[in-house]
Amino acid sequence: MNDTMRSALADLRTRWFGLHDLDRARAVDAIHRTGISLKEIAAALHCSRSLLSHLVRAADAPVADRAEARWGKLSTRALVRRARAAGTRQRSRHREALAFEREQAAFEAARRISEWLAQQGLTAVDSNEVIRMALAMPVTTQWKDPALADVPLKEILDLGKPPLPETKGPRGNGWYARWLHGWTSIWLSDPRTRVRALEVAAAHTTASEPEVP
Repeated sequence: MNDTMRSALADLRTRWFGLHDLDRARAVDAIHRTGISLKEIAAALHCSRSLLSHLVRAADAPVADRAEARWGKLSTRALVRRARAAGTRQRSRHREALAFEREQAAFEAARRISEWLAQQGLTAVDSNEVIRMALAMPVTTQWKDPALADVPLKEILDLGKPPLPETKGPRGNGWYARWLHGWTSIWLSDPRTRVRALEVAAAHTTASEPEVP
């Protein structure tokens, strides 16, 4: 701890009892951000680390709640509870946003998968079987290379293409499944998005199957 920080802590210790808890929290947080631990600050202020942690958490409460605390309408303990609740809501919104983005990506990927299957001339029944077979294959990680992030899909299709069968004639669904598994494993680096995209594409092909009279 340098002399500047020692001086700042000494000044804070002198003013400590005349400050509002939120002002204490702001001062402690400013010192803490310089790299000094809460344990060291607590020792200099002759208080417990848990008290300082409590104060800093209170300062994370929503602005309206902090304003009420300054008017004496909310205790510091209530501020801490509201700060925790606000943090939980924020994390929940973040998770929801990520889930929404992943779902959007999966639906777009499913559209491209369906287009690719159609380009191969596969029927809805065969397409569905190809997808199911690809889903059953183990997920590979060899292609999880950030350098491939900007590679066009056309090139990725070539990268994931398995060797052609030695015998001439129509290629079986197993071969197309290996190809689908290969290029989607390269293109969709997030396994959850890949699985969801294949599931959506499978549902689409099922809906496209002709009804049996």
